[in-house]
Amino acid sequence: QRNAAAIMDRFEPRKPRYMNRVHTGFDWNRYNRTHYDQDNPPPKLVQGYKFNIFYPDLIDPSKPPTYKLEADPTSPNGETLLLRFSAGPPYEDI
Repeated sequence: QRNAAAIMDRFEPRKPRYMNRVHTGFDWNRYNRTHYDQDNPPPKLVQGYKFNIFYPDLIDPSKPPTYKLEADPTSPNGETLLLRFSAGPPYEDI
């Protein structure tokens, strides 16, 4: 019975463990080169994102996780998108 409970807990729907990192940096365009220097740099800009998502207990590990870009329903003018990662059971989408 203890073993059955452990198996049931393993396949209980849950969110995967994840870490995300925002990569920022400087954009040294012509304007910034004119008005800023190394001692007084321009404001940082977002240059990319890195996601590490861990799915250790996938039921079907041969099927790779996928992602989708979806329109944000709360965005007033539709400029914002949501990035949805899905891998299948027992994990919920994030």
